[in-house]
Amino acid sequence: MESSAQEERYIIENLTEHYDRIFAIMGRVEDAIAERQDAQLTIEGFAESAEKQLMEEEEFLLRRDKPEFRFHLAQHRFFARQVILLKTAYRTGQLALAKNIVDFLKMWLNYHLVNECRKYAAALPEMR
Repeated sequence: MESSAQEERYIIENLTEHYDRIFAIMGRVEDAIAERQDAQLTIEGFAESAEKQLMEEEEFLLRRDKPEFRFHLAQHRFFARQVILLKTAYRTGQLALAKNIVDFLKMWLNYHLVNECRKYAAALPEMR
């Protein structure tokens, strides 16, 4: 039981660390947009970091083949579509929309980490 709790804590800490990096990049995207700097590379870096994190989570979930994780995976698809909207809004000069999307993604990611990612970390002991 103790090792399951340790494993759960490790996973949550690891997720938190990865998401903290994504939040930091999002802050740079937000600053670049607000200051009307060239944010294209920062947005691409954010998209790559977020995609990598979500793919790692998906691999973790798919190895466990639990039906309740399908909703979590669908949330990742929703997030990916929002990132495409961010890139498009920025590329077409819709800076106010791009900023709104960044604000939404920050709120969404926070909710996702705190509520959704912790659910599957908490489910680990049941999966053994």
